[in-house]
Amino acid sequence: MIRNLPRRPLAAAAVVAGGLGAMAAAPPAPADQPALEHCVLDLDTGCQTCYGEFSAAFAAASDGQITDAPDNPKAASQDSGLQGLREETLRLMSDSGASSRVVVGTFFKDKNYGGGSLTLFGPEPGKDDQDWVAS
Repeated sequence: MIRNLPRRPLAAAAVVAGGLGAMAAAPPAPADQPALEHCVLDLDTGCQTCYGEFSAAFAAASDGQITDAPDNPKAASQDSGLQGLREETLRLMSDSGASSRVVVGTFFKDKNYGGGSLTLFGPEPGKDDQDWVAS
């Protein structure tokens, strides 16, 4: 049986797949320049910007509201670093006056938060908007 799926989640999935593919195909950076392996994708505009550090990418995705994200998410997963980042992100999302943009999610190239990353952000969903709900 074929069923119709909402277009917005399918479009977001296609953008994620394309963004992860672009990360894998990116040419290596010159030796005097850091690799830009942490990317941020605006789901509203489709604009992708990449950074050399995870903390810079997450600061951009959070519209400058979170500037203390760990530079090494894999190492931070061993302590409370990523949990603190998650809690701060959820707090900002629940504060309706903080921003009309939200971090939708972060995908890592390697397991256990390793390698490059792709952080998605977009418009704040409404309370009854099911487009960003994932299970």
